[in-house]
Amino acid sequence: MIDVTEKAIAQIKEVLASEGKEDYGLRISVEGCGCSGFSYFLEIQKAPRPSDHVLKFDGVTIFIDQHSAAHLQGAILDFIEEEHVKGFIFRNQNPSPQSHSHSHSCGCGHH
Repeated sequence: MIDVTEKAIAQIKEVLASEGKEDYGLRISVEGCGCSGFSYFLEIQKAPRPSDHVLKFDGVTIFIDQHSAAHLQGAILDFIEEEHVKGFIFRNQNPSPQSHSHSHSCGCGHH
């Protein structure tokens, strides 16, 4: 469903340790963002919800809800640390479910 790079795993472990929550997991969710597409969210959580997918990567537990799982298929969670940029990034080659070959408009202000 999703892959997590070694750099991202190391950073997740570091964040959990700094919070004193080594036995917690990381929730990854995807939420709609107007007509412009989707936003990815990361949150530390103690336990999965009943319908979550639970994935394990080298001692790191990832929780993904059913809705988000469909949008994360084939995605890669990575961590970058460059001169002016530091943070988690998603590499997702899948087109957004809102991407269509025809143009459309709406009243949300996002295009």
